[in-house]
Amino acid sequence: MWSTMAMSFGRYRTVNFCLMFMAYGALTLCRKSFSYLLPSIVIEETFTKSELGVIASSLMLAYCISKFFCGILSDRVRPHLFLTFGLVFVGLLNIQFANTRSVALFTVIWFLNGLCQGTGWPPCTKILKQWYHPSELGTWWSTLSASSNLAGMLGPLVMSVAADYLGWRYVMTIAGTLCMASSPLVFLFITNAPGDVGLPSINLSENAVTHENNGKKSDQNGFRHSENGIHVNAPKNGLGSSTDGEKSVQNGVGHSENGINAGTFKNGLELTEETLPNGFVTNGTVTNGLQRRPAGADTPNGTAGGNIERNGVVEKSEKVNGRGINPEPTIADVVRSPFLWLISFTFFLVLLQSGAFQEWAQLLLIQDKGFSSAVGSGFTSAYHTGGFVGCITSGFITDRLVARNKSRRIGSGRIDYMLVVSICSLICQLCFLKLITPDTPWIIVTSCASCIGFCIYSCISLQGLLIVESSPTSLSGTAHAIGSLAGNVGAVSSGLPLSYISSLHDWSMTFTVVLVFAAVNSALLFLCNRIEPVIGRPTRTKHD
Repeated sequence: MWSTMAMSFGRYRTVNFCLMFMAYGALTLCRKSFSYLLPSIVIEETFTKSELGVIASSLMLAYCISKFFCGILSDRVRPHLFLTFGLVFVGLLNIQFANTRSVALFTVIWFLNGLCQGTGWPPCTKILKQWYHPSELGTWWSTLSASSNLAGMLGPLVMSVAADYLGWRYVMTIAGTLCMASSPLVFLFITNAPGDVGLPSINLSENAVTHENNGKKSDQNGFRHSENGIHVNAPKNGLGSSTDGEKSVQNGVGHSENGINAGTFKNGLELTEETLPNGFVTNGTVTNGLQRRPAGADTPNGTAGGNIERNGVVEKSEKVNGRGINPEPTIADVVRSPFLWLISFTFFLVLLQSGAFQEWAQLLLIQDKGFSSAVGSGFTSAYHTGGFVGCITSGFITDRLVARNKSRRIGSGRIDYMLVVSICSLICQLCFLKLITPDTPWIIVTSCASCIGFCIYSCISLQGLLIVESSPTSLSGTAHAIGSLAGNVGAVSSGLPLSYISSLHDWSMTFTVVLVFAAVNSALLFLCNRIEPVIGRPTRTKHD
């Protein structure tokens, strides 16, 4: 029975992830299709540079607004419906854009495209958190983020070549049609949460779906055991306990001779946080080897609330006047979290750096340093290639850093990694600005671009992940929306403000300012590592 459940978990997760990877890649392609086709558009149309700039800026402004509000709505709307809506309307708007002639209509349609683009990433984060345990969430989060980099790597090449033969309008129509075609698959086959198909919550599934008993799988007398023999659940008779893998019963309440409370049962059913008011927990569920204490244990009058699990670590709930606090935080608790604002400001700084290197680095190479346009284009391509690798590896590496020290309360293995790559990015940016000359071989220039892309996209991927996994599931979309808003403001700021600096001085001065922002980002990450990475409840500092 449990092996069948494990297979079901794997099947649903595989289908969900593949469809989300495809959907987010399609949305990214349709979000950046104007930029990818810009060389052909300039040749075929009679737009001025200012008109092209207004069209491009309209999408980023709308995307900045949309991602914030869609993040909040994702806590209240079923994620797969949200994602389906985005795919349909983004595809329609791309098709309509390709059949428009007026500059005003181009701008309006592209602004609406930006609004619909905000429905892409927030539902994906909600689904990921429902299906993946914190110990593996980073790997899958960063791999899904890499779908955007994959579109950035292949999109310009494929679409520009196709536009040479078909024209940019046909190519954009094809991109919109493919985006719409993926929407039925998302609607029909993505499952929002394990509970929607009768599977246990991911907090339980890690140890409850499969188990070992003396090296052999067992399902005796309706009992389930974790891999280390600790009792997880007792569906029959409400009885169960753990004694190094052996079952024992005393007065209908599970117990353990080794000091591990197996949990309390009522009428043959385990009491869980879903069956009790105010989210109190009274069960003895074991998750990653950590035990939740039953409500009322070791507290006067049995009034204390249950323990809370966050990031795979079980913690006691706070008490006020002997009564347990409702562990469900409010939006106000999220907004008051110092960690959220610190990490959001680093999000702002990193996306500002990313926008600067995507939009203006090739102009620094061409106009200030005297390189050819081919080297400038190669720099941008190498930057995205490094970003693709950075997205994938960052989650894989930091999952193992987190798993190595699960009980850590101050800082995080993910922040450690972000601090290291942020300092590496600072060094690479300094080399790019001061050491690259017209005599520098192009292989060194592109290698520098790859290193910068690797470091910056590693941070981008982990910042969103940190916000989501540090937040309660019920408000993770809202918390991520706040962080994304800060990041998108940074992306918008990398446009006109930085170009204005270059108009007053030159591109070298612009990237000197970007270098200062990179140094500030490293300092803020150091501060983030001195407090507890939690959102929605009181924060501890390193001195507490």
